[in-house]
Amino acid sequence: MSVDKVLKIAERLQDKPILMRQLSSGEQGWTKIEKVAFIATPETDATWAQKVETMGQHALEAYVQIKRREMQTEQNASGLPFTENGNVDEFTLESESKNNSQFMQVWNTLSFHVPPQIEQEFRMIKHKLEQNKKMPLNFSEVLHSLITERPQKEQIVIQLCPECAKRKAEMATGRYIPSQVRKLIYAKYQGFCAFPACVKPAISLHHTKRYALEKSHNINTIVPVCKIHERLLHSGMVENEEDPPNLWRLASNSNTKNPKFRIDELVAVHRTESAQLKQMDLKQAIPKRIALSQ
Repeated sequence: MSVDKVLKIAERLQDKPILMRQLSSGEQGWTKIEKVAFIATPETDATWAQKVETMGQHALEAYVQIKRREMQTEQNASGLPFTENGNVDEFTLESESKNNSQFMQVWNTLSFHVPPQIEQEFRMIKHKLEQNKKMPLNFSEVLHSLITERPQKEQIVIQLCPECAKRKAEMATGRYIPSQVRKLIYAKYQGFCAFPACVKPAISLHHTKRYALEKSHNINTIVPVCKIHERLLHSGMVENEEDPPNLWRLASNSNTKNPKFRIDELVAVHRTESAQLKQMDLKQAIPKRIALSQ
């Protein structure tokens, strides 16, 4: 645990008694409370405390990201300055928001740790690019140059047959999604998460109608998603999940009357039990490894 981080969170919660109680009592983990501490206000204290209590860590992270993006867009549209709250560590890639009558773009801030050698090499690349272009560059512009100006590899085109995938889906009798269906869905979204504005690679395929209820691998109701948005969808916090992803909207609370809610509850229980088993295996494995090393 980082004492400095916890103290910083506590400082932000001085006017938010419910979240402060969750933190000080240990009722909720500080890593979950940290995610909402910089977006909660005295007026939304109870609302965010309820989200901390009922949502998993990854789902909460995704929910906060979307809320921040909405706030940033609103503030940019109104011409107000926006400052991204959060922890900025060691090596930060950032750029400022731009806003005029013809162009408005929302910019994100990336913050992550890198070894000193990598930082040194990246700064050297930045220096060489600035020399070649004869102008100063920020880190975002350096990354853009590295991505857009790299030599293009020869592309291999793979032909996919939607009708073949549809037939395979109709013939499938188990949970496993046929490879033709998987390839078609990933190709449709170019391998990225289908959640609006997400730029992360997709790591799983999500049934918006839940396979346990429909027993179907319909290509129109399966979307590729990253880890945090998969958790958000399984928390029931997307109110129109069965619409196309570009129309998805956040819900204020999970719809407990929806049949999918019970399925999602069982999924959460299964994941918790699996994590506990892995933790137990790890605890048992450590003494054995220590004994073998002696």
